[in-house]
Amino acid sequence: MSRHNRPVRTQNNANLVSRTEIRGHLFTGPLPPPEQFEAYERIQPGAADRILRLAEQQSQHRRDIETKSFDSQITLSLRAQISAVVLAFTTVAATVYCATIGQTSVAITLGGTTLVSLATLFFRSLSSLRKKEPDDKPSKSE
Repeated sequence: MSRHNRPVRTQNNANLVSRTEIRGHLFTGPLPPPEQFEAYERIQPGAADRILRLAEQQSQHRRDIETKSFDSQITLSLRAQISAVVLAFTTVAATVYCATIGQTSVAITLGGTTLVSLATLFFRSLSSLRKKEPDDKPSKSE
C-alpha cells in the first residue's frame, strides 16, 4: 500500500491544502499478478523462481495432507466394519451357546438386542448414503 501527501497551493499562496491518496493492491491465490512478479524479480534476481517453487511446494503439501486424510478415513472405516462383524459374530455365538445350555431368556435378550442394534445401524447408514447422493431425478414440475 502506498501513501502520497501532496500539498496544493492556492493562487495567493496563503492557504495550504493537503490531499492524501492511499492505494492498495489485493490478490488472491498462491501467486502474485504478473506485474508484481516482475517487480519482485527486478528487486531481487531469482525471487520469482523462489516464489514459484514455494507455491508448488505448498500445493504438493496440501495434496499430500488430503491424501493422508482420505487414506486414514478409509482405514478407520474398514476397522470399524471389521470390529462390527467380529462383535456381531461373537454375540450370535454367545446367543446360540446360551440357548443350548437352557438359558433361553438370556439368549432371547442377547439375540434380540443384537438384532435391533444391527438393524438400526444398517438403516442409519443407508439413510446417510441417500442424503449424500446428488438428486439426479427431475422434479415433478418439469
